[in-house]
Amino acid sequence: MVALLDPLAVGLTFSRRAWPPHVTLASNFAVGGDRGDVLRAVRAACGGEPPLELRFGDEAWFGPDESIGVQLVESAQITALHARLADALQRLAGFAADEPAYWRHGYRPHMTHVPGVSTPAGATVQLAHVAVAVMAGSSATVVAAIVLGPDAGGAAASSDKPREAVDPMHFDGLAASYGTARPPYPAALWDDVRATGLVRPGLRAVDLGAGSGEATSELVAAGMAVVAVEPGENLAAILRERLPQVAVIPSRAEDARLEPDSFELAVAATSIHWMELPIVLPLVHRALKPEGRFLVWRNVFGDADAEVTPFRRAVNRIVERRTTVRPGNAEDVEATARSIVGSGLFDVEAIRRYHWSIELTGDQVRALFTTFSEWTPAESEEAASAVAELGGRVTEHYASWLIEARPRPA
Repeated sequence: MVALLDPLAVGLTFSRRAWPPHVTLASNFAVGGDRGDVLRAVRAACGGEPPLELRFGDEAWFGPDESIGVQLVESAQITALHARLADALQRLAGFAADEPAYWRHGYRPHMTHVPGVSTPAGATVQLAHVAVAVMAGSSATVVAAIVLGPDAGGAAASSDKPREAVDPMHFDGLAASYGTARPPYPAALWDDVRATGLVRPGLRAVDLGAGSGEATSELVAAGMAVVAVEPGENLAAILRERLPQVAVIPSRAEDARLEPDSFELAVAATSIHWMELPIVLPLVHRALKPEGRFLVWRNVFGDADAEVTPFRRAVNRIVERRTTVRPGNAEDVEATARSIVGSGLFDVEAIRRYHWSIELTGDQVRALFTTFSEWTPAESEEAASAVAELGGRVTEHYASWLIEARPRPA
């Protein structure tokens, strides 16, 4: 487990010799239980932790033969976080450190640089990104990424700068308007969801990241018994008021406790990109009945295959000015499908795509774009102004996709 200057995308695999500059928070270890237990312990230890402040010290040589060049760092905050991690991780069943001497009293905070790079002694820096990686042979694969900040769980602090994809609780602040600001999923998508034969009375569904009930309400209308998992306090309250027959679990999908073999259907509607899949996919696999399905879908606000309209050119100009890039691509259906199959727990039976258009006023654009977690209020206002300059109404070409995944036998 490491702290970094820049984020690493979950799913990234690289050579163990090719780590970017980082501070090791917990050196290599093994556990006997589920990987999800490790990630929950790490999140709990990091919850509410502000970015890590450190001061660079002298260079040193680490390793059995003193062949690894590092730079010592001074940070009581990092040492304290290491102690919390050690407390949390060493309680896990089967915990065994590869090198126990590097833990607790033997822990020496240091920055491991890329070869030939160092930082002047006395310089200070903040590390806001934490990554957990699984080591396999000569490779490392990132299985969790946490952004340190003032909110529990590492959610990014609100600002007027473009956000990275780290703030799912952004939507909870817009709970009252979210459901009306976002257009519904296309009817053709819902036709394909129903075509699974699993959306009917007497069957059970779990909606992960249910929001204010855009997908939940359709499942309820079909006569299903639905469990809605939603971490946002305000969104969960709206769900309870709007759909009193739904069992609402106010938690992240990663922390939901679902009975095994209890659902014919699990859905994640424009929510899976916020989830830690190494935790969520095993949870969904256990919760589904053998004949069940995991359906993942989303709307894509900007159809890459459609004509580029004057309004879309204005939107592109706003995005191109940003200095912060959203890591990964949550709208990439192929990448999402690969992540699901890569778990070894599901087979993707079908990927379906939909293309549709909608006419929007300036007020509707402002309301819609405000729900986008990476858009600032100033940017949303600029987009609304572009609508006014183009006559007060614009036609937007959007897309949607649906992944149908079948659980592999346990």
